[in-house]
Amino acid sequence: MDGVLAGHCGVYSVESLNADSITQLRDFFNRQPEEAFIFFKPHGFDEKTIRKIQKSKSFLTYIVKENKEVVGYFFLRCYFIGKAFRGYMVDHQHRNKGISKLTAKVMTDITKLLDIPSYGTISPDNMASMKSQNAKIIKQLKNGDYYVSYDS
Repeated sequence: MDGVLAGHCGVYSVESLNADSITQLRDFFNRQPEEAFIFFKPHGFDEKTIRKIQKSKSFLTYIVKENKEVVGYFFLRCYFIGKAFRGYMVDHQHRNKGISKLTAKVMTDITKLLDIPSYGTISPDNMASMKSQNAKIIKQLKNGDYYVSYDS
């Protein structure tokens, strides 16, 4: 995966989440306002949960940095049935700077490399996510969210 990540370096660097960066990610989550979690609730945000996810073989977890500060987070949760579920968050002070599109590109490149399709859910109230991630609606779920697929 390092080759995929290196191909996306520029203003921002993309790194695999590792044991040394877990506290940085926890601090990133702690800096976000409550409204940042309205559409993003895939797991807990405490250090214990982040550590568990980082060690899990079913999660591919990454951070986006500007200089040495974490400004984004994304993951692919891979399933044995040959598909992945995407999730991401961009720092509230760094929105509209291309980080979401960067995460979409990296996730698409990874799923192409792994030859697996990727999916997610997006609230109809979060159309910015739909657009930046190049999502295609498959169906609307009972809770109103869209079940989407991504180019991969």
